[in-house]
Amino acid sequence: MVVAMKVITSPRQGGKTTKLIEMATEMEANGAVVYIVTPTRKDASHVYKHAERMGINLRQPITFDDLRTGLGKWVTHLLIDDLDRYIQSLTSVRIAAVTLNEDEDPALATSGLTRACNGCDHREPVPLSEVHSTTKHCPGCGIMDWRILRQAQEDPR
Repeated sequence: MVVAMKVITSPRQGGKTTKLIEMATEMEANGAVVYIVTPTRKDASHVYKHAERMGINLRQPITFDDLRTGLGKWVTHLLIDDLDRYIQSLTSVRIAAVTLNEDEDPALATSGLTRACNGCDHREPVPLSEVHSTTKHCPGCGIMDWRILRQAQEDPR
């Protein structure tokens, strides 16, 4: 089953953050561990206080910088607030447009790399979410000993 990432758009002060708070509440009620991610600590505080005014007990939102330090493996979902502000903060050049894949589960998006097991030579594409991971067991032999092959690159062995 492919689950598409939802994109919420509306004008400033149009209820986007309120919708994220409601989504987080619903997802948590169904057993997910959800964090709302904001550009700054001030924004995180604003979201938390907004949830309190709505009568919702929300996990303390985190910032984009917090994502760089890593999250616990128990976190199942992130809801990103003001993504446009974050993307624009990466450059001084005005970003005129972006694209999003409609029906692709981001967890399944591939990195363009292929990994090959050193035990049984099983090969598979490396999902973007696992580029820096070395803890995947091979489905063929069960070991965790992989070599990375670039796409269209021949195995040197």
